[in-house]
Amino acid sequence: MDKEHLRRAVLKIFKKSKLIFNGLEWLTGRKDIRVQEEIHPKESLKDTLQIKKEKQLVKRYWRCGTFHYWRYGLPYMQLSEEELLDYVPTFYHHKKLEKDHAGIDTVFYGDKLNQALLFKERDIPTGEVVAYNQGKKWYDFLNNHEIDIVSVIENTLQDGKGKLFLKPAGGQGGFGIFVLKYEGNSLLVNGEKKYLIDFIQKLPNTTFILQKGIVQSQQMMDINPSSVNTLRVVVQKEGDLMKMKTCIIRMGRKGKEVDNSAQGGVSVKVDTMTGQVAPTATAEHGGGIMTSHPDTGKSFGDITIEKWPKLKAQIESIGTKLIDFKNIALDIAVTDEGAKLLEFNFRYGIEHQQCVLGGVRRVLGICPQ
Repeated sequence: MDKEHLRRAVLKIFKKSKLIFNGLEWLTGRKDIRVQEEIHPKESLKDTLQIKKEKQLVKRYWRCGTFHYWRYGLPYMQLSEEELLDYVPTFYHHKKLEKDHAGIDTVFYGDKLNQALLFKERDIPTGEVVAYNQGKKWYDFLNNHEIDIVSVIENTLQDGKGKLFLKPAGGQGGFGIFVLKYEGNSLLVNGEKKYLIDFIQKLPNTTFILQKGIVQSQQMMDINPSSVNTLRVVVQKEGDLMKMKTCIIRMGRKGKEVDNSAQGGVSVKVDTMTGQVAPTATAEHGGGIMTSHPDTGKSFGDITIEKWPKLKAQIESIGTKLIDFKNIALDIAVTDEGAKLLEFNFRYGIEHQQCVLGGVRRVLGICPQ
């Protein structure tokens, strides 16, 4: 058993116990509770009696601890009982994913190189993968011939206009990604000047894929030009199709070239029926509530995603090509040619979903067990 399978096996054991899981949340989640305290004015905090009543309500219904009641700032919100119960404890989201993904090697298919091969096999539109490595050797993605990776990078970026993304095959949350581009005669890696040969030689000893940067639509560029602003779309199996359940735009900020919330990105809800963007966005890990992008000033409430019915149909078509996975999150780039799938995620974060969308119990079909 490799290290990643071992890590997942250990986590799976911990996640079987509600008591242990709830304890770990309290130990590791204090920062998230402080974020809610920063977002909500103190005067909106309910009185002690009301908080006690609501905690008893969610505890009886979910039959577990009340960390999520504080995690999502529910003591500050005026919600009906059903709306309160719509906020799902992370424990039960893991239980549903465990059931939906039974028999699937999620570690194997969660690997970005294996996903790229799967997209090629199933004719799924995606970004162009140029190369990958095995140890110190690099190979052309299309024909598996060994290549000189330094020459390939130089030739690909020689016009000085494009970007290359070097992604760890097993990476998550946007961590470990290197963005390569030329500025004049200088190679920039994540904005810093590097010597290409030295950079390649000092790469961590792991598998990477090298992918050409995607050119997003002008509408997405107008929201924020520093990153490809992706749609995080949860799709679930219904009969012979995969149907869109939720949709969020994730945007980079402060000049970052990745849009992940774990990297400080901004996230905003998209109405799955109309493509209308919600008037307020959030930075899940701190930064407060905002009505416009902090860098570009683009007002979120003024945005409706262009050609939404066609784009939604394309996204659900992509999801249906992955129907054997039943319940996954797609990371979609919106381009002039339509939707392109960058990657999909088995263990998509319920925390990110609920910080942006509110409670998703009924939307995602998650119930106490």
